[in-house]
Amino acid sequence: MEKGKLTIDDLLNALKDPKNVDPSLKKEFKSLLNNSETWERIGKRDGSLCEDLGIDKSELTQAIQDWIDENPYSAIS
Repeated sequence: MEKGKLTIDDLLNALKDPKNVDPSLKKEFKSLLNNSETWERIGKRDGSLCEDLGIDKSELTQAIQDWIDENPYSAIS
């Protein structure tokens, strides 16, 4: 999997079972802890996420929107 090409399923699986993440991805991406601080940063579109995700600041809004659009749980009401 290429850096920047992660899907919502990749993220959800990593959050569900962090010990089962592909070692090559661990080298490319810094980890984001599955905690309230990380989710707060996502909600606030915190610019420091760019470093954690390996993207430019100009890409952050689109990356979050893509993540939301690809989220299989977004249709649950």
